Amino acid sequence: MSKTMLYERPTHHYSEEDVEKIVHDIKNEKRRGATPLYWEDVNVGDKLGPVIKGPLTFMDFQSERGGGGALCHVPLITPRPTSNPMTGWPYEPGVMHHFDFNLCNRRGLPGPFDLGVQRMTMSNQLLANWMGDDGFLRRISMQVRKPNYYGDTQWYTGEVVKKYKDKVADIEYGALDVIISVTNQVGEDTLPGKATIYLPSRELGEVMLPIPCPAELWKFITQRDVKDFINEIESGETVFPPLPQFLGIEME
Repeated sequence: MSKTMLYERPTHHYSEEDVEKIVHDIKNEKRRGATPLYWEDVNVGDKLGPVIKGPLTFMDFQSERGGGGALCHVPLITPRPTSNPMTGWPYEPGVMHHFDFNLCNRRGLPGPFDLGVQRMTMSNQLLANWMGDDGFLRRISMQVRKPNYYGDTQWYTGEVVKKYKDKVADIEYGALDVIISVTNQVGEDTLPGKATIYLPSRELGEVMLPIPCPAELWKFITQRDVKDFINEIESGETVFPPLPQFLGIEME
């Protein structure tokens, strides 16, 4: 728990002009869908987006929890309890640090905030809208730099920075590297990232699936013994290696 505020910013209030801009951008979101985007027709410097998410509400917080959302409300008695200063209940689920104003304040943050993985998954909509149904998201890497607070709005945009042919096994793919920016209403890029996309090509043909995953870049942890996993966390050892998301691969 923090005794000082790590980041001071009040909940944002939107003017009528702000609301009009957000509504305009949402209504003008472009989706390619079934119309192919060919690799040959893309150039370095081409722009993606915007896709707008927000202003963030409490319902948006809960939607991230998906099928496991009910777990947030189970009063689990854990060895690492969180005490709620308002109710005195000493076993508050840790995830409530994200959603409860009182617990957020004790953590040194001005208000409820999102889970970084929620914001990361939203970036897929930006890429899917642009590349269409025939494109393939090969890999994506993002850095959660700042929280996304209650009431914040994020503009997802991107730019093509590299165009090349990527050979995987015996197949060549038309590849593009895209820089992603996730900028809030006060101008902060909260989630910079980079993605590689394969597009259909007049020369190379359709994107052939499945695309194999380079084994040396993926460390499987699903077969690890759970006790060993917990012991390494308790000892302070890192157990989370860099894991670029190679989509379309079934984990064993």
